[in-house]
Amino acid sequence: MESEVSFVNGTINLAGTLTIPNTSVEKFPAFVFVHGSGPNDRDENPDLSLMSPNDKEKLIQTLKSFNLEVSQFKLNVFNEMSDYLVKKGFAVLRYDKRGIGKSEGDYSTAGFKDLISDAHAAIKFLRSKPEINPSKIIVLGHSEGGIIGPVLCVEDPTIAALVICAGTSQKLDDIMLQQAKYTREMLKRLTQEQKEKLGVKDTPDPVEVIEKLIEKVKHGDEYVEVGGHKVYAKWFREHFAHDPLETIKQVKCPVLIVQGEKDFQVPFSNALALRDALEKSGNNNVRLMLFPNIDHLLKFEPGQSSQLKYISKMNREVEPLILKSIAGWTESVLVKNGSMH
Repeated sequence: MESEVSFVNGTINLAGTLTIPNTSVEKFPAFVFVHGSGPNDRDENPDLSLMSPNDKEKLIQTLKSFNLEVSQFKLNVFNEMSDYLVKKGFAVLRYDKRGIGKSEGDYSTAGFKDLISDAHAAIKFLRSKPEINPSKIIVLGHSEGGIIGPVLCVEDPTIAALVICAGTSQKLDDIMLQQAKYTREMLKRLTQEQKEKLGVKDTPDPVEVIEKLIEKVKHGDEYVEVGGHKVYAKWFREHFAHDPLETIKQVKCPVLIVQGEKDFQVPFSNALALRDALEKSGNNNVRLMLFPNIDHLLKFEPGQSSQLKYISKMNREVEPLILKSIAGWTESVLVKNGSMH
């Protein structure tokens, strides 16, 4: 049973979807999904109206090269994950980020700490629902959500379990530089014709762009330039100050780390570092699952992953084995700690 819901964080009303299994159980264990970076809605699809004009124009041109319209650009990660987990007996809450979809607030001024606060509000809302078992809340964070998830678990030790999908052990500025270097290498491999077709003919060196952005953020600039327009630097500044590896050491609940080996945005060495940090800090309930030929979107990619592949292979589904593994691990953890419900 799927229902439109809303909950409040301070003065901001956040909207989402709560899906309950259609079975006769009094109280359900429940997942809260925490998004990756960007202006993402509850299905983890980006609101393209909030992209910079330059980035949006490049995306439109790339989509046209594959005979696709802007309205067809859907990644559908969270709704696919939700559908599967609900069939396995879990309730799922997924919500629009502040300022996105039906949620109130201003996305452009939201910082890292604001997103953490919104996720806490989502958990609080779930616990208030009579059909949800308040002691069996599981946080599932994807990408940036995999950075937020450990923070939630440290600040709220009553969270039953944590699933990190493509989360990072490195600080955001280090990851951004790695991604920029990868992009630079990918651009070098394109022919002039391919660059013109994709609208990246005159693209500046991505490494230099990111280095300048990082320098401005650390200098204390209130705004930085991203994709040709000014954005509020608060989100970057709060991220740069956060060390995911130090945070994960404080997580005491069971943790599942899901990582694709073809992820170019978050190399799988990050997953290994997260696991090692958890185990060294004394958490004995940690499981790492590395999946070959899986990219950052948790989808099958037999070749070299790239943002271009996200578009050219947009209709791929979230890997079923990953969904099965998440459901199976979570059920085993809950049963070990008493019962599934």
